[in-house]
Amino acid sequence: MKHFRSGIFSAAFLVALISSSTLSAQALLPEDSVGEHFNELLFADSSSQARNSLDYINSNWSDSYIPLVLEAMNYSRSVSVRAELIDILEEKTGEAFGVDVQDWYFWLWNQEIAPEADYANFKADLYRNIDDRFETYFRNRQDSARIRLDEIRWGGVVQDGIPPLRNPEMLTIEQATYLEDDNVVFGIEINGDARAYPKRILAWHEMFTDTIGGVPIAGVYCT
Repeated sequence: MKHFRSGIFSAAFLVALISSSTLSAQALLPEDSVGEHFNELLFADSSSQARNSLDYINSNWSDSYIPLVLEAMNYSRSVSVRAELIDILEEKTGEAFGVDVQDWYFWLWNQEIAPEADYANFKADLYRNIDDRFETYFRNRQDSARIRLDEIRWGGVVQDGIPPLRNPEMLTIEQATYLEDDNVVFGIEINGDARAYPKRILAWHEMFTDTIGGVPIAGVYCT
């Protein structure tokens, strides 16, 4: 149940962030589109209030809906909506992961499923309620995305909520007296330019940006 409790917390936090202005902005999705139906699920107070959209999803089912179902399961404010989505998902897929959203994602990532045409813009509308800067990550990115958009999941902080290490000053080996012999460093060499990024520093920032050998680099490390 730990994943379900985490999902409830995320849903509550997201709903707390939503203002009337963001609600009115949902019209960016076409009327009666798949994405609009899933948007309805996010803000419905109960499954009865969302009945039209739930029936639409069930009657017009496509496996391309699966990523949208998982997003709605994570962030819908209604326990009854989430429960009904689980029932639909289990019936349509033949899988039985119940409330464990994490296991549903692990299963999904091993399937070859073409994304629903509305998915990127639905995700843009959803995640801008957390941080409006997130919208540009997804808006109209369906065709240009180089990775699966369903693999991008919110980690619990807004953009730069954990400040990245930007263009850090480099020290020589002799100057790096704060490092112990057994400290882990991550090394990168591009065009003859060699850099080392200590794990003990990246663990605080989780990301760095730098230019190495004339190439702009974003490096990610998560504890």
